Amino acid sequence: MTADAVTEERFGRKELAAARERDAAAVRRMVEQLLRVDERDPRLLEIAAGLDEISEQLEASLTKEPGIRPRGPRSFRSDPVTGVENALAPPVLLDVADGVVSGTVTFTLPYQGPDGLAHGGIMGLVLDQALSVAVGLLRAPVVTAQLSIRYCRPVPLFTPVTVTARRTEQDGRKIRAVGELLVDGEAAVVAEGLFIEKRLTPHT
Repeated sequence: MTADAVTEERFGRKELAAARERDAAAVRRMVEQLLRVDERDPRLLEIAAGLDEISEQLEASLTKEPGIRPRGPRSFRSDPVTGVENALAPPVLLDVADGVVSGTVTFTLPYQGPDGLAHGGIMGLVLDQALSVAVGLLRAPVVTAQLSIRYCRPVPLFTPVTVTARRTEQDGRKIRAVGELLVDGEAAVVAEGLFIEKRLTPHT
């Protein structure tokens, strides 16, 4: 029995997934706290040493060379937008109903652009993900071919933002979708996207 199998047998797959999610949430909080702490705080040296030790422990437990993590049913948990197991993700919580994708997100200090406002590139990333989810309801793998974004008003940090997206049309392998980020019910960022269905290569 492999070490991974022994670990899963001892703790259970659900417990291990919950631990990874909790770890990512802790790192996410820590990133924000590091941006807020006084840069003259002498405890930063001790914290840096502790984080180095944790990083070394994680590196020592790795059994595979760095590479691509295959997409699969659980890949949304590690996605850089929606992934609860990815410390880089806000994360955005998305739901699907009647062909419409909707969700909420609150941009915090790590996602700041201009003072007190969310970074435009981060908001584009969120909309690209929402549009691709709306297009992906067709159950076909797609890639973004074009993304047009219009910034209508600034989006403040620490403010709930509503995310919406829906598919609008399909012409062969070309699929179009639109989406918005809304603050207090008003459109702050609007996006239109063109996506291309990937050709599936048959296995030989």
